[in-house]
Amino acid sequence: MRTIHIITALATIALVSCTNKDENPDTGSDTPDTQPPEDTGPEEVRPTIQTGTWQCAGGDAGPDQIIVQVEADDPQGDETLDPFGGIVELYQGSGSLDEAYEMICNDDGSCSGSFDANDAGVSQCGNGKLPSRVGKATVTDEDGNISEPCTLTWLDSP
Repeated sequence: MRTIHIITALATIALVSCTNKDENPDTGSDTPDTQPPEDTGPEEVRPTIQTGTWQCAGGDAGPDQIIVQVEADDPQGDETLDPFGGIVELYQGSGSLDEAYEMICNDDGSCSGSFDANDAGVSQCGNGKLPSRVGKATVTDEDGNISEPCTLTWLDSP
């Protein structure tokens, strides 16, 4: 099982609006938008993701990592987000699910996680290439209500 690395430096990353594939042509793939499962809960109580980004971070002591940060809101209060209910899914260009990773969510609505860059199709951080997969995130609240998927915006790495 892959471990989740919480990166405190993520607080300094500037976030951009969460958009779907049609509004964000820089995702690096033609993956069609996916729909959430039928049992996501009533729309008025589902959490929403306001922003979602991912970025490559070079690993001096290990493999390069992809850092994911999401800002979410829950109409019942951000403190009701499930701390272990954040999920990042990576999709192939064909639209098929390839990998899924957990994110940790704080009671202020910020969620973060990381995973090996090779899993996202980034062979080396800082090479200017977009990942070969599309990243989408969802969050869940304590009642089991699931947000709509958010297509993550790729941030250029230094």
